[in-house]
Amino acid sequence: MEKDLMSILNAERKSRNALIDVIPALSKLATAYHSTLEKGGRIALFGAGTSGRLALLDAAELPPTFGAHPDTVKAFIAGGIAALSHAQEGAEDDLIDGARVASEWGGKEGDLAIGIAASGSTPWTLSALETTKRNGCTTGCISTKQGALSRVVDHPVVIDTGEEWLRGSTRMAAASATRSVMVALSTAAFAHTGAVYQNRMVKVVGTNEKLRLRAQELVRTLGGTTSDEAIALLKSSGGEVDCALVIHHLGLSPQEARKRLACDGLSKLLGSSS
Repeated sequence: MEKDLMSILNAERKSRNALIDVIPALSKLATAYHSTLEKGGRIALFGAGTSGRLALLDAAELPPTFGAHPDTVKAFIAGGIAALSHAQEGAEDDLIDGARVASEWGGKEGDLAIGIAASGSTPWTLSALETTKRNGCTTGCISTKQGALSRVVDHPVVIDTGEEWLRGSTRMAAASATRSVMVALSTAAFAHTGAVYQNRMVKVVGTNEKLRLRAQELVRTLGGTTSDEAIALLKSSGGEVDCALVIHHLGLSPQEARKRLACDGLSKLLGSSS
């Protein structure tokens, strides 16, 4: 049993080496992602099975982590929400449904659509991306094999993870590498929108006690304040960490702080080592 587990874990580790090779392609997709955000466009992620679940996971994490509006990055899975907990095996072959879901999202010029497919050729995902491309969207994909999807989109990212230890499955090496690439992609893009300052999540939304305490700690640490002062600053800023920091460091009103943030961003206002 121990030997089997070590073989499995080693296969997982080796797949991560493939991530280094996709950095140039991933950088191009990240630039398109950031440009879309910067210009007020929307982003859609399309995937079937494990790929769709990973897409939904990434999209769900963006509002609390980076303060993204829930409609900014949307994820769609073949078979609908039921596919989150129960495999909908036939759904990934439904070309008509892929086109329908993409059309209902309503992507247009200025938006970005990304297909997630380990095989690189999932029919549902391919149909969705072809539909968005016809409607004027910029397109990208994340896959672990060359296929129809990478030939159709503007910005393909193909991670060569090799053969899976568990042959025929993509829930190990392919899924792990895909998840890593997706996290790097969205994190890099949102970091350039001003949601990250000194490796901190300064757009974190205090939707629960853990996140409220994290916001307080961010203001206390980055602002050099006491805990009570951090709480007061967050109250005056409506819970916005970056706004609270600008109020504290520059002595501005909340309204003026928000205007300055919109124009210049936190790093420019406070410098990289405030």
